[in-house]
Amino acid sequence: MTPASAERVADEPLRLRALEVLGPLGDVLAREALESGSVTVEHDVLAWEGSHGSMHAHRVVVVLPEELTAQLASNHAAKDALAAVLAAAMAERAGQSVADVRFEPGELAARALGPYREPR
Repeated sequence: MTPASAERVADEPLRLRALEVLGPLGDVLAREALESGSVTVEHDVLAWEGSHGSMHAHRVVVVLPEELTAQLASNHAAKDALAAVLAAAMAERAGQSVADVRFEPGELAARALGPYREPR
């Protein structure tokens, strides 16, 4: 199942859990991306029946400031670290998986900001 265009939904709990999974010794650029970016999810870009029931795979899009997107584009280790922690955080949700992780330049969505992440 691959929809032509899935709606993006902000997923602040996924961003916060990915930061926890990354831990204090994780990749510095990956941490900066999760701290200063926002995470949105396009749900059910893939689905299949697994041995434990239905699986739903989602596209995760990390929206970052333009300069951070450029830094990330040339740092494969940071991109891999981000993909790994996002996938690990998503896998904690029963029947959920990450199909794809993308990084895009853009502005933080106001609804994704918490009290400690107010615009400067």
